[in-house]
Amino acid sequence: MKRYIGIDPGTKDSGLTVIDINFGLPEITYIGPYCKMTLSLYAGPNTVVCIERSTAAPKMGAVSAFNYGVAYGKLLSDIEHLNWHSVISVTPAAWKAKFGLLKKPKSASVKKVKQRFNTSLTKEQIKELDHHMADSALIALFVYEGV
Repeated sequence: MKRYIGIDPGTKDSGLTVIDINFGLPEITYIGPYCKMTLSLYAGPNTVVCIERSTAAPKMGAVSAFNYGVAYGKLLSDIEHLNWHSVISVTPAAWKAKFGLLKKPKSASVKKVKQRFNTSLTKEQIKELDHHMADSALIALFVYEGV
Protein backbone atom coordinates (compact mmCIF):
# COMPACT_ATOMS: atom_id res chain seq x y z
CA MET A 1 0.00 0.00 0.00
CA LYS A 2 1.28 3.44 -0.95
CA ARG A 3 0.56 6.42 1.31
CA TYR A 4 0.63 10.13 0.54
CA ILE A 5 0.64 12.78 3.25
CA GLY A 6 -0.35 16.26 2.13
CA ILE A 7 0.57 19.31 4.19
CA ASP A 8 -0.78 22.82 3.65
CA PRO A 9 1.38 25.21 5.70
CA GLY A 10 -0.06 28.25 7.42
CA THR A 11 1.12 30.72 10.05
CA LYS A 12 -1.52 29.72 12.61
CA ASP A 13 -3.31 26.72 11.14
CA SER A 14 -1.95 24.06 8.84
CA GLY A 15 -3.79 21.15 7.29
CA LEU A 16 -2.72 17.53 7.12
CA THR A 17 -4.28 14.75 5.07
CA VAL A 18 -3.27 11.11 4.79
CA ILE A 19 -4.35 9.37 1.59
CA ASP A 20 -3.89 5.63 1.25
CA ILE A 21 -3.97 4.00 -2.15
CA ASN A 22 -5.91 0.74 -1.95
CA PHE A 23 -6.35 -1.23 -5.17
CA GLY A 24 -5.48 1.88 -7.16
CA LEU A 25 -8.11 4.06 -5.46
CA PRO A 26 -7.20 6.99 -3.21
CA GLU A 27 -9.02 7.05 0.14
CA ILE A 28 -8.66 9.57 2.95
CA THR A 29 -7.42 7.86 6.10
CA TYR A 30 -6.98 11.06 8.10
CA ILE A 31 -7.88 14.69 7.49
CA GLY A 32 -7.50 17.40 10.08
CA PRO A 33 -5.28 20.10 11.49
CA TYR A 34 -1.52 19.55 11.34
CA CYS A 35 0.01 17.85 14.36
CA LYS A 36 3.57 16.52 14.58
CA MET A 37 2.36 13.46 16.51
CA THR A 38 -0.23 12.65 13.82
CA LEU A 39 2.46 13.02 11.19
CA SER A 40 4.71 10.53 13.02
CA LEU A 41 1.84 8.02 13.43
CA TYR A 42 1.47 7.68 9.68
CA ALA A 43 5.20 7.44 8.90
CA GLY A 44 6.25 4.39 6.97
CA PRO A 45 8.53 3.09 4.23
CA ASN A 46 5.91 3.54 1.49
CA THR A 47 4.99 7.08 2.48
CA VAL A 48 5.50 10.18 0.37
CA VAL A 49 5.20 13.56 2.09
CA CYS A 50 3.82 16.32 -0.13
CA ILE A 51 4.10 19.89 1.12
CA GLU A 52 3.09 23.15 -0.50
CA ARG A 53 6.20 25.20 -1.29
CA SER A 54 6.48 28.39 0.73
CA THR A 55 6.44 31.60 -1.26
CA ALA A 56 5.57 35.15 -0.34
CA ALA A 57 2.40 36.43 -1.96
CA PRO A 58 2.54 39.77 -3.84
CA LYS A 59 0.33 41.59 -1.31
CA MET A 60 1.96 39.98 1.74
CA GLY A 61 3.83 42.33 4.06
CA ALA A 62 7.36 41.69 5.31
CA VAL A 63 6.25 40.53 8.78
CA SER A 64 3.61 38.20 7.37
CA ALA A 65 6.08 36.71 4.89
CA PHE A 66 8.61 36.19 7.69
CA ASN A 67 6.04 34.53 9.98
CA TYR A 68 4.88 32.27 7.15
CA GLY A 69 8.49 31.31 6.39
CA VAL A 70 9.11 30.46 10.05
CA ALA A 71 5.99 28.25 10.15
CA TYR A 72 7.07 26.54 6.92
CA GLY A 73 10.55 25.96 8.37
CA LYS A 74 9.05 24.32 11.47
CA LEU A 75 7.10 21.90 9.27
CA LEU A 76 10.24 21.04 7.30
CA SER A 77 12.06 20.50 10.59
CA ASP A 78 9.36 18.07 11.75
CA ILE A 79 9.66 16.14 8.50
CA GLU A 80 13.47 16.10 8.73
CA HIS A 81 13.28 14.89 12.34
CA LEU A 82 11.22 11.88 11.19
CA ASN A 83 13.96 10.95 8.68
CA TRP A 84 11.69 11.03 5.65
CA HIS A 85 13.59 10.79 2.40
CA SER A 86 10.61 10.98 0.07
CA VAL A 87 9.44 14.60 0.32
CA ILE A 88 7.94 16.42 -2.63
CA SER A 89 7.44 20.18 -2.58
CA VAL A 90 4.77 21.52 -4.95
CA THR A 91 3.96 25.07 -5.95
CA PRO A 92 0.50 26.42 -5.19
CA ALA A 93 0.04 27.38 -8.85
CA ALA A 94 0.73 23.82 -10.06
CA TRP A 95 -1.75 21.95 -7.89
CA LYS A 96 -4.42 24.66 -8.03
CA ALA A 97 -4.23 24.73 -11.85
CA LYS A 98 -4.71 20.96 -12.04
CA PHE A 99 -7.91 21.16 -10.01
CA GLY A 100 -9.20 24.38 -11.63
CA LEU A 101 -8.76 26.44 -8.46
CA LEU A 102 -6.58 29.32 -9.69
CA LYS A 103 -8.07 32.67 -8.66
CA LYS A 104 -10.96 30.89 -6.91
CA PRO A 105 -12.04 31.54 -3.30
CA LYS A 106 -10.65 29.28 -0.58
CA SER A 107 -14.07 27.64 -0.23
CA ALA A 108 -13.66 26.15 -3.72
CA SER A 109 -11.05 23.64 -2.50
CA VAL A 110 -13.42 22.51 0.28
CA LYS A 111 -16.14 21.93 -2.29
CA LYS A 112 -13.73 20.02 -4.56
CA VAL A 113 -12.66 17.68 -1.74
CA LYS A 114 -16.26 17.03 -0.71
CA GLN A 115 -17.07 16.08 -4.32
CA ARG A 116 -14.00 13.93 -4.83
CA PHE A 117 -13.98 12.08 -1.50
CA ASN A 118 -17.66 12.07 -0.55
CA THR A 119 -17.66 8.32 0.16
CA SER A 120 -14.51 8.22 2.30
CA LEU A 121 -15.31 11.20 4.53
CA THR A 122 -17.47 10.90 7.62
CA LYS A 123 -20.23 13.41 8.35
CA GLU A 124 -18.06 14.83 11.15
CA GLN A 125 -15.07 15.25 8.82
CA ILE A 126 -17.24 17.01 6.24
CA LYS A 127 -18.62 19.36 8.92
CA GLU A 128 -15.14 20.26 10.26
CA LEU A 129 -13.44 20.54 6.87
CA ASP A 130 -11.68 23.89 6.38
CA HIS A 131 -9.59 25.21 3.49
CA HIS A 132 -6.27 24.13 5.05
CA MET A 133 -7.46 20.54 5.37
CA ALA A 134 -8.97 20.59 1.88
CA ASP A 135 -5.81 22.07 0.37
CA SER A 136 -3.66 19.40 2.06
CA ALA A 137 -5.89 16.68 0.56
CA LEU A 138 -5.59 18.17 -2.91
CA ILE A 139 -1.80 18.56 -2.56
CA ALA A 140 -1.48 14.83 -1.75
CA LEU A 141 -3.86 13.90 -4.55
CA PHE A 142 -1.93 16.11 -6.99
CA VAL A 143 1.31 14.25 -6.24
CA TYR A 144 -0.40 10.83 -6.38
CA GLU A 145 -2.00 11.55 -9.76
CA GLY A 146 1.23 13.02 -11.10
CA VAL A 147 3.34 9.98 -10.17
